[in-house]
Amino acid sequence: MSDITLNIKGSQFLFGNTDFIDMTVAADMDLKDKKCVIKYTEEPDINTVITIDEDQVTLDRTGEDEARYFFKKSVPFMISYNTPYGNFGMNMLTTMVETDVNQEKGKIEIEYVMSLTGTQCVSKLLMTYKSFTMNKGI
Repeated sequence: MSDITLNIKGSQFLFGNTDFIDMTVAADMDLKDKKCVIKYTEEPDINTVITIDEDQVTLDRTGEDEARYFFKKSVPFMISYNTPYGNFGMNMLTTMVETDVNQEKGKIEIEYVMSLTGTQCVSKLLMTYKSFTMNKGI
């Protein structure tokens, strides 16, 4: 297990508008064989686990808003998104997954389309990380 700095950039295009997210968090990363697991806490009660296994990525969120996302190119997936306001089911189709991870730094790039009752949202996610030792210039 090693400490990393994880940067997450995302965009969602819906109804002609694009929303962006850009955040940096401290995270823990474990790399064994070709499987990489990254864990971080966004807020006191929201925990996220990202699992990279060659050509697929799973993102699990627990806390107030709970969801599991599965990203594998051209594989449809039904998301159950649990919120304080109820459960929502959304269809998702991943159009791109590219991963390049090692102990010192990594990059995970994902593009996908989500649809809910006929409305589609195009999303892009770029996650990059560096180990704390690289951040210190050691």
